[in-house]
Amino acid sequence: MVSLASWIATHHKIPPAARGDPWFNDGNIILVTHNRAFKFFKDPLTHQSEWFIRRFEEMTDDSVEMIDDCPVLPLEDTSQDFSSFLHALDDDGGVYFPLESDAEFNVLAGILLLATKYGAETMRAKALSTMETRFPSTLGGWDQMREASTGNQWRPDRILAINLVREVEAFSILPTAMASLTNDTSAGEIFGVFLHPNTPQRRNSHQLNPIDARHFAVMKEFNHVSIVIMLKFIRGIGRDCTRPPQQTPSMAGKAPVGAKVLQPRASRCHSTFSQMASMLLELLVLENPVGYADFVVSGIFQATPRSVFELMCYLYSFPCYWSL
Repeated sequence: MVSLASWIATHHKIPPAARGDPWFNDGNIILVTHNRAFKFFKDPLTHQSEWFIRRFEEMTDDSVEMIDDCPVLPLEDTSQDFSSFLHALDDDGGVYFPLESDAEFNVLAGILLLATKYGAETMRAKALSTMETRFPSTLGGWDQMREASTGNQWRPDRILAINLVREVEAFSILPTAMASLTNDTSAGEIFGVFLHPNTPQRRNSHQLNPIDARHFAVMKEFNHVSIVIMLKFIRGIGRDCTRPPQQTPSMAGKAPVGAKVLQPRASRCHSTFSQMASMLLELLVLENPVGYADFVVSGIFQATPRSVFELMCYLYSFPCYWSL
């Protein structure tokens, strides 16, 4: 299949169907991806990216294709990502990046990938700032994120987010993304082992890379060990739960009559804690389908969302910010 850049080099024109969005008729540069061409302006590109400054300085010899008095620059990016990148440039470098749907996440991902590739540091910082509203790098931000995520509010696909920040080396986001994935996703969803036949399979593009798959497995086992410890604790409370001694209150102006004291005995809290333990055990079993890798994690006595966050920071050797 002939690429668009090769077709343009042969025919010296841009087919109308290949014009991408944005396309400015008064633009002074034509940027060509694998199946779309974009007519844009040099100034916004050079204002944000030193890579484009250097590349435009090199486009001075006769080998550069010219169409409508505009130099043609072939690129190796997807048209969707490059369109998102150019629209962000046209919007003064992306003053605000919305992140409220899967479509907006895809746009943000394209912007972040190309801002990183072309060294557009200001745009990259803004894109990462938007990502951190969903995957904060502080404990205070984690608490706010968890509180805001209750209900049916849209949340980004954590696996796609992890793969994205890996690619752009935004490692400050990884601990929160991995902790969120560990807390809210079953092992079966990640490793492709489904207890229910109607559970949708994930596409290959949504698979964790081997390094993060191992981290997920360790963290899931960490959660399971913590649940077992909590289960034992609840069972112990239910087994030892008694009603404490209570003295019958005296009548007004009179001393207590006899030894009317309610002696310690089993309380209804025993059955309540037993039910809680049974429900917790059921959740633990359902979260550990066949094929889930077993790991031994020693020295763990308590797990909370924060401790998961802290352990992920340790696994990734990242100095997380412990501000409250």
